[in-house]
Amino acid sequence: MMIQLTINRDQQFVIEGCTTTYDAWTALQNTFDHCNVASSFYTFRDILNLHMSDSESMTDYLLRFGNSWSQAHSRASTGSDKLAKAIKLFLVSDSIKSAILLNSLPDSYNDTVNILQSKANQTFEDHTTHLRNLKTADDNAKALFNKPKGKVLKV
Repeated sequence: MMIQLTINRDQQFVIEGCTTTYDAWTALQNTFDHCNVASSFYTFRDILNLHMSDSESMTDYLLRFGNSWSQAHSRASTGSDKLAKAIKLFLVSDSIKSAILLNSLPDSYNDTVNILQSKANQTFEDHTTHLRNLKTADDNAKALFNKPKGKVLKV
């Protein structure tokens, strides 16, 4: 089985006796993928504790945030415990996803976050598009505050 090539030698015992890839995968899942209240809690906690570092690029952070969100959503979707079901309802909300993303940005983005939160009918996609287009948080805040209101006529 090809799956044997991807498993550490010290974990090969888990798939001993498995004759198909499906059997091996099921044995690995039963051993290592614990869908219970504790794992649901820790997965959800990881999303709430996610923060962008000052040295991280926005592109890299949005990718990391998206991966973590997908992992939490997948865990909540496959979990059968009550907490996983409650978390799943929470994780499908676009506004909650936006709020958690904006809350996870460094303090240097406070002006940007305040402006984005003050705009009505903004989606998570709107927020991520805006954030991807930033050069730096300072540049963005200056651009948002210093937008010209109209044409200036020179006399």
